[in-house]
Amino acid sequence: MEDGLARASSSREALRAVGRAYVTYAIEEPGLFRLAFNHHPPAGPEREAARGRTGRDPGELLSDALDRLQTDGLLDPERHAGAQALAWSAVHGLASLILDGPLSELDPTDRLEKLESLLRSIEAGIVSSGATQPR
Repeated sequence: MEDGLARASSSREALRAVGRAYVTYAIEEPGLFRLAFNHHPPAGPEREAARGRTGRDPGELLSDALDRLQTDGLLDPERHAGAQALAWSAVHGLASLILDGPLSELDPTDRLEKLESLLRSIEAGIVSSGATQPR
């Protein structure tokens, strides 16, 4: 997620990069992904270990991507919390369907197509309808 955010050339790409990294991690590290959602350590060293190089956890990195959209005038500040819930729920749902559900039989190309379609849909649902151009 951190690498994707750093490479993103626009706020829209930053949002897609975070979602892409989330689902890719789930597919590449299914055991760790499942563990992360079945074990919620209290504040302390174990929880801090889940943070990346920047010290930000996945939810904070998603918030950072949404902040970029907001800075570019593509996300109304009042919609930030709802946008975060929408994006996280959608990518987590896809990851779960791929790992343990009816999408587990998809080949890698079809998984990628589903992911990219979902990311476009998330973006369309989050970006303000009055936005005229990405920055």
